[in-house]
Amino acid sequence: MHLPLEINFGQLPASPSIRSAVRAGTATLNRYYPEIIGCHVDLSPGDSGTVPQVHIKLKLPGAEVDVNQAQESHEDLESAVQRAFATMQLRLADWVAGQR
Repeated sequence: MHLPLEINFGQLPASPSIRSAVRAGTATLNRYYPEIIGCHVDLSPGDSGTVPQVHIKLKLPGAEVDVNQAQESHEDLESAVQRAFATMQLRLADWVAGQR
C-alpha cells in the first residue's frame, strides 16, 4: 500500500489487531479507488470517555471524506473499526459516483 496512513490511538492502548484491521480497511479502499492521497484514523475514548469513537478521514484529489462512528455496546473495537471502514467505502463510492 503506497498511500500515507496515520493511526492515532489517543488515550486508547495501541493494539496490533486494531492496526491490522485499519491496514486491511485502508487496503480495501485503496484497491477500490487507487487515487487516495492519504488516510488518517483517530481512535479515541469519545465524549463520554467510555464509548470509543472511530474517525476516518480520507484525502482525495480536491476533497476530503470523513466518517465518525461510535463503538456499539455489543461490539469490540476491532469490529467498530471494520464497520467504520465499511461505511467509508459507501461514502467513497458516493463521492466517486458524483465525480462522473
